[in-house]
Formats: sequence, structure tokens, C-alpha cells
Amino acid sequence: MPGGFGTSGYPHPRRCDQQPVESFTPLNPCALAARGHLLLPGVTTVWRFSSFTAVITVEHATRVLISIDGRDPIGVGIVRQGLLGQLLFVCPGPCARWRRNLYVVKDGALRCRCCAALDYRSRHEARRGAARAAHRVTKLRQRLNANPVPFSELPPPPPPRHHRRRRVYDQILAYEAAALAAFGDTVAAAERRARSKRVRR
Repeated sequence: MPGGFGTSGYPHPRRCDQQPVESFTPLNPCALAARGHLLLPGVTTVWRFSSFTAVITVEHATRVLISIDGRDPIGVGIVRQGLLGQLLFVCPGPCARWRRNLYVVKDGALRCRCCAALDYRSRHEARRGAARAAHRVTKLRQRLNANPVPFSELPPPPPPRHHRRRRVYDQILAYEAAALAAFGDTVAAAERRARSKRVRR
């Protein structure tokens, strides 16, 4: 049997934490270095984020110790990549790969997006969020011969005796309300992430 048929397991299911990556504040070595002398050996700096406090002690130019909310420090390697010497963290998790961002997950552990099984909100909203609701609205509007563009003007509601058309009409209103709510949640998450990037020393 061809690999594309039967129980081949394709497409592979997406695995992620219940919270999307946008809900976590990233630690970025370039951003930290731009705000202080991060890579001077022996220097200790305190970075206060909205959801945690990080104490970073530089052992040498390629390794720092990061303590989250007073917990035991975690050794994290730093590498330089490219002609401009972009700073990258070495993930202290199982993958040990070079990463631009690390995230504080359960119990103050530092992990990259891969090790923490974090995924972007948009990759899942396409199936159960605003995108899915908008797609359903388009299909239902076509059944009423109305403008298929979501949130556009609808014809007058059918009389109560037309049960099926009335049900479709009510479903359109419900899906459009769900899409608006999902859009609002996405915007709120983006605003929280933008505020969390404003660190205070």
C-alpha cells in the first residue's frame, strides 16, 4: 500500500502546551546584551519581567548562570553566529541546540520552544479559532445566497416557519461572534507580550 493511504499517520499531529508561545516572555541574549554589559566576566545583573525576575551572572564570554525567581542558577552557554556575531543561547534542555530565545516554563526551568513543546497560536487557530469560525461563516452564507464575506450585511432573517434557513442564520451570527472573540484574545495576547518586553533593571 502507498505510504499516503491507510494509517500512515500523515499529516503529523501538532503537539504543544496548552498555552501558546505568545503567552511566555522570551529571554534573548542580544536584547539583554544591548541593555547592559552582559558578557563582562563576573558581572551580575537583575532583570525584572512581568512574570518573573532573572538574575544573570556572567562566568565568561560563552557561559552565564541564570536564576529565575531565586531558584538554583542554570548554566546556559552562549555562542556567536555569522559575520555580525549574533548571540545565541545553547538550550539547557535535551536538544542542546543554538536558540535565539529561551522561555521560562514550569518550576522555573529554561527551555527552547522545541523542548517546551510550545507552538504559535496561529497554527492552532486555523483549526479551532477565528480562522475556522470565519471559514464556517463563508460556507453558511453561501447557503443563504448572501455575501460570503464574514461580517458583511446579511439579508433579513427568514420567518420562524423556515426552520432550516433560520438555523443557518443563527449559526452565522454565532460563528461571527466566536470569530470576534478569538480575534480579541489574539490582540490581547499580543499586547501582553509587547508589555512584557519592557524590562526594568
